[in-house]
Amino acid sequence: MDVDEFNSDLQNEFSDIGFSSDANCAYNKFNQILSSVINRHVPLKQRKVLNKPVPFMNKALKQAIYFKRMLLNKFNKNKTSKNWEKYRKQRNLVTNLKRKSMNKYFIDRCVGVMRRRMQFKGFLVNCQTISY
Repeated sequence: MDVDEFNSDLQNEFSDIGFSSDANCAYNKFNQILSSVINRHVPLKQRKVLNKPVPFMNKALKQAIYFKRMLLNKFNKNKTSKNWEKYRKQRNLVTNLKRKSMNKYFIDRCVGVMRRRMQFKGFLVNCQTISY
């Protein structure tokens, strides 16, 4: 950022401001001019907010996705059939890993629920056989 250029832009912009009898109007005008000059000289970086990771994400899937993105970026920079084939194979691998990971996650959840139900039913049966 060039400080001298920033200061000169501020002086040029604020020299055109007039006086206003309404304080809110003057404040809004000041804020608008200051924001436009700041955005011109020091624009804000755009960041993507990441969502909470899916529950079936594991280390192997995460690494495969990272490698897939890396290959896609490589293909976008140099569009050759060799780069496309590498990306395509990795994309298909990621799809298969994702399917397997999802299946494993949901099967583990379902089997875990069934085990707890069986234990609870067994507990109820044992409670009913005990006489007081």
